[in-house]
Amino acid sequence: KLIKNYLTSPTPATVIVIIMFGEGKTIRKTAFWRFFKSFPPSKVKLIELKASLGEKKQWVRKKFASQGQMIEEAALERLLELIGPDLALLNQEVKKISLFAADKKRISLEEINQISGWVAEVDAWALEECLEKGQVANCISVCHRLLAQGVKEEYILHQMVRFFRDIFLAKQLRHEGGGKKEVFRQVKPYLKENFSFYQPKFERFFSLVDRLPPSEIDLVFQKIREVDLAIKTTDLPSVVVFENFFFYWGKIVGGVEKGSKRKE
Repeated sequence: KLIKNYLTSPTPATVIVIIMFGEGKTIRKTAFWRFFKSFPPSKVKLIELKASLGEKKQWVRKKFASQGQMIEEAALERLLELIGPDLALLNQEVKKISLFAADKKRISLEEINQISGWVAEVDAWALEECLEKGQVANCISVCHRLLAQGVKEEYILHQMVRFFRDIFLAKQLRHEGGGKKEVFRQVKPYLKENFSFYQPKFERFFSLVDRLPPSEIDLVFQKIREVDLAIKTTDLPSVVVFENFFFYWGKIVGGVEKGSKRKE
């Protein structure tokens, strides 16, 4: 509303720069983009900035450097091949790689193939599915597999935080008046409507968004912080710490299966 009021009578010689991140075709579908398109060209100028391949490589290198790491050229080529040109998705992937390979100062092609093109990604996706459905036993099973494959606890925590952060963000955007499909595109831009699993994924996600009050989501984040602290400061096996959280989450969504037993 403030921007709209300002643009009805802009101050001379004043320039406001608003940067929107993402692929051009995705941005052009957003309400924010349509809002600015509604103004005459004399008041609003829309410029699409496309990074060259060299600029994208430099950007990725800087992201790794900020984590105290460097990436080999072959590994960088493979990363761009697997993830594509979207900087938002690349940013998520760099964070994931840095978490998974936290003890590596040099990211090689082997690390990229293991992390970005590896079965661990399938299991991470499976963990999200199980969290959505409140399937405690399956959450525990996936967690066991990830840990057995050498995945670090920080990576599993990162996947959990991202899952609940998406719910929190969607709730905020819905509160601001965003439609469900528009919100889903913003929160999960990699899920396209022509995917066969789009509709059930969409319905499960908004079932949680609609059901969980903000206070409950805040409590979930507090529990995740407790998981992180317990893993770092206690002698409890990390798998037990994760299991306790999954049982807690299962009770919230009513998904604790019969026959599941909590480990003390």
